[in-house]
Amino acid sequence: MMEEYVKELIKNEKRVDGRKLDEFRKIEVEVGLIEKAEGSAIVSFGNTKVMAGIKMNVGQPFEDTPKEGILIVNAEFSPIAHEKFEPGPPGEDAIELNS
Repeated sequence: MMEEYVKELIKNEKRVDGRKLDEFRKIEVEVGLIEKAEGSAIVSFGNTKVMAGIKMNVGQPFEDTPKEGILIVNAEFSPIAHEKFEPGPPGEDAIELNS
């Protein structure tokens, strides 16, 4: 049933939301909204909004690797964004990704 629906959309050159295949959703970018971050932005496209903030801390390199540094990346997803995102400590997959 879903396959037939998708084929019909393609045949009529439409998307699920009614846009034509070559039509884009309006994109808006706002920057500098998080005061305590070194950089931040909210990107809106259609009804979807994504917020990103960058926090930075400069540290000392290890003595045995004075010309190397460390980059730690963290991502937090709101539980209301998707049913797979749960509050609390990261799951096993997230820990594996961070290693």
